Amino acid sequence: MEAPGVCLRGLALVVEKDAGPRLALRYDPCPGCDEGRLFRDLSPTDLAKLFSQPRAKTDQLVEVQLDGLLVVSCPAEVGDVQENDDEVVWGEVDVAADAAAPPPPRLKRFDVLWAATAARAGDLHNAWTLESLERAAKDVRAALRHEERRCGYV
Repeated sequence: MEAPGVCLRGLALVVEKDAGPRLALRYDPCPGCDEGRLFRDLSPTDLAKLFSQPRAKTDQLVEVQLDGLLVVSCPAEVGDVQENDDEVVWGEVDVAADAAAPPPPRLKRFDVLWAATAARAGDLHNAWTLESLERAAKDVRAALRHEERRCGYV
């Protein structure tokens, strides 16, 4: 999407257990806006199925553009990954040598969807760069995966 920036039009959390992807959360910061209506108007089932990514896209940045709406995500597996796969340093508070083993994760996969539209000239003070939106997608993925592993739920 060629624009000086993007405006966030919604945020969603799609989770996958055994029954396939389902929408767990949808946040629309501007319910009266015409931009990004597709994100708001899709049914929960359609939104989850349309934007959930195949396993081959796990831990990769994915951008899908549809009807002027850009959806950026970074799907994640909850299972075992390399020690510092997310390039995040969590600190010693999260790691206790004698702590009980964490409960098994309840999710197999999850994906946070960031819906955005091109910023108009008047919206540039609230606009994100595409790079900052991509970084946010990766950071939130890392934080949620960490919490799922640490305590067994997001």
